[in-house]
Amino acid sequence: MRRPAPTLPVGVLALVALTCVLAPVLTAAGIHSPLRVAAALALFGVAPGAALVPWLAPRDAGAEPALVIAVSLALSLLATQTMLWAGAWDPVIGSIALGAACLLSLLAQMAVRVREPA
Repeated sequence: MRRPAPTLPVGVLALVALTCVLAPVLTAAGIHSPLRVAAALALFGVAPGAALVPWLAPRDAGAEPALVIAVSLALSLLATQTMLWAGAWDPVIGSIALGAACLLSLLAQMAVRVREPA
């Protein structure tokens, strides 16, 4: 199995993983607050890229943040457009599905990074 490239610190991965849980919970509960906006922005704007980019080929570390954000926005847009085309638009289901998919990858990355010798 291919190991993820260590592009983001474990603390950042943990924070992004937290938003994968927090954003869907706040959305499903109908809580309107700045925390929900921040969590949703991190979920849709950072989590998909943070979940996918490290599993791809290693790149220059200087381009990583821009690549993570670009991949995140592209995948979020693709998922949203697919739901709209299918006539199945539901923000709660969309955030739960995206959060769960990203969370699995982020947890796997953290587990690999924690087990690696320093």
